[in-house]
Amino acid sequence: MGASQEVGRSAFLLNTDKTLLLDYGIKIFGKNGEAEFPLDFNEKTVDAAIISHAHMDHSGFLPNLYTFSKTRWIGTPPTHDLCEILLADSMKIMGEKLPFDQSHYKKALKYWIPAVYERPMQVGKTEIRLFDAGHIAGSAMIELDYEGRKILYSGDIKLDPTRMHDGLKYDEEVDVLFIESTYSNREHPERKEIEQQLIEEIEETTGEGGTVLLPSFALGRTQELVRVIRAHNKDVPVFVDGMGKQRKGQPIIQQVCKRCGSH
Repeated sequence: MGASQEVGRSAFLLNTDKTLLLDYGIKIFGKNGEAEFPLDFNEKTVDAAIISHAHMDHSGFLPNLYTFSKTRWIGTPPTHDLCEILLADSMKIMGEKLPFDQSHYKKALKYWIPAVYERPMQVGKTEIRLFDAGHIAGSAMIELDYEGRKILYSGDIKLDPTRMHDGLKYDEEVDVLFIESTYSNREHPERKEIEQQLIEEIEETTGEGGTVLLPSFALGRTQELVRVIRAHNKDVPVFVDGMGKQRKGQPIIQQVCKRCGSH
């Protein structure tokens, strides 16, 4: 229903003995600068939705399910709490352009089923397990087992450890791998080299009395940058503003991780 041969609005239907919706995202800025939503389908036939993580291209259209349905959705506790923050922000940005409103947003938060990594769950005869995807807090790969056949939907993944996460954890044989491929044809330089280059430029700039401005996504990237800087320099002042700053007196990541007891 979206995200095939494009970045954004991930939404896929899988039919086993039940109809399962894997992610339900939104593209905030499409080709014409306007929001783009997943393709229309008969959502009333969906038995459950499973959200891999809280980024808007995977979860941003979730309230639309509740314009007429009480379909339950499955996700980790950090995904639920981060969706609460990010969905509210996207609604503030897009306003009347969205086909849902505040009441549907509240229903989306209400009809959540919490999931724990690697703990099996059943929807009909389909067994569902979520595995740590190493991407952001609460991100998951979705494994579905039906009649002896196993399908893995990756969502966004991170193979290597970062300052925030250990990298994905999955070592299973599957029959079908359905994988995110946004950066599949790009070469990424070694992380240590990039970190060192960043720190050298920060120290050069601050050493000359300057200030370094690092625009960054509020969720994941902001926290990672702070940890990278602190790993190399414990004294340089760091100021965080915007959505990545604080909510209810706590940094976003610290707040959501108290729900599951993990880092």
